[in-house]
Amino acid sequence: MGTLYYGDNAERWPRGRADVVLDKEHGLCILYSPDPYDIDLDDLRTEAQLEEWAAHLAEKSWVTEDQLTQFVKLVADYRGFAPSQSGGDDADPPPESPSPGQVGR
Repeated sequence: MGTLYYGDNAERWPRGRADVVLDKEHGLCILYSPDPYDIDLDDLRTEAQLEEWAAHLAEKSWVTEDQLTQFVKLVADYRGFAPSQSGGDDADPPPESPSPGQVGR
């Protein structure tokens, strides 16, 4: 199976460039690294699906942290939900510093 390209202006991204693009016309989220990796937007309708795809992409050696962050933000913005944030309300609070009178006790 060959690489799929969409529209008259679609082309392979130059080597070394990594981008994430929403192709709303064709219902795709495309990661370029540099070859296109297409994800159907119908598979990204819920936050749970986005989290599953993010976890899947995080396992790929060719996906950068920047791409993963951009992917989550683009899809979350497009679908109208906020991406999960590490260190949110469910995270343990940082340990409290001892007051000056408690040091050494």
